[in-house]
Amino acid sequence: ASPEETAEGAEAVLILTEWPQFRHADWTAMAARMQRKLVLDGRNLFAPGELEAFGLRHRGIGRGAEREPAPAAQAG
Repeated sequence: ASPEETAEGAEAVLILTEWPQFRHADWTAMAARMQRKLVLDGRNLFAPGELEAFGLRHRGIGRGAEREPAPAAQAG
């Protein structure tokens, strides 16, 4: 019936649509209902760090991992 209800007891929420009701959901209420508080964002609807403000872990699928730059080669 609502995005918030779908989160009840969930280990994770998978976002597979760009529907506005998910973009503008009450993420505080969703986090309170979830067990593991993980959002897998298959549409990259949210920017990195955006859902962490609600106590959720967010992973954008296909966005790529952030990595430390490789150390520069030392001149010999």
